[in-house]
Amino acid sequence: MKTLGILAVALSVTLAGCASVAATTTSGSTTHANAPAKDSRSIQEQTVDALKHSCTDLTSFTSNPKNWYLTDNNGSTAPFELSLEGGDGGYIILLVTPGTPYATISISSNHAESTNSLLYYSGCRGFTYDPGAASGTDNDGGDSNVTVPAQTNTLEVPDFRGHTEAEARAWQRNSGFSVSLNFYYGFSVYTFCQTDMIAVIYQQTPSPGTIVNDNGASVIHLDAECPPQ
Repeated sequence: MKTLGILAVALSVTLAGCASVAATTTSGSTTHANAPAKDSRSIQEQTVDALKHSCTDLTSFTSNPKNWYLTDNNGSTAPFELSLEGGDGGYIILLVTPGTPYATISISSNHAESTNSLLYYSGCRGFTYDPGAASGTDNDGGDSNVTVPAQTNTLEVPDFRGHTEAEARAWQRNSGFSVSLNFYYGFSVYTFCQTDMIAVIYQQTPSPGTIVNDNGASVIHLDAECPPQ
């Protein structure tokens, strides 16, 4: 009988321990399930998704995330400035704050008149205004920098291959050049790769050594790959 009593006590302790483990495991599982999912969309993809949500008649060019790029006017925090050039007859430049289900977008003061007109007539509402209406809105920064001033200054395009986006942008910033750097990412692009500028450049146009005019109309296209997450 003493043996049975000892077994009963041991069995009771074992069951109590199992119940405690089960409760802990369930709690941990529930917490994990409720954790917010990481948004793997690039900033360009979030921008296009937000535009599609607010606009009724976007062109295929504007709706393609590959045609959008981060400008040089970006720090490490939102909003980030994204630009689309040429496909719709002018500049479209937006300020974008990533978020779910849609990013928050507004018109940048850089080329604001061009941006507003193109998007307004693309059926975008909520952040645009009627260009034909007399309005004193502060959202219109004008198009004072659309026309690139004539320059005779030139520069020799360096070899960016093997360098990161951050290094390329530091070169431009430290040298004071006005040439535009446009980055294009592969399928592995993700938001933190772009905001931290850690993508590595593997191809460029024009090629290293090419002489180009040093103004905003000159564009160096850089293909870059993000490191694995």
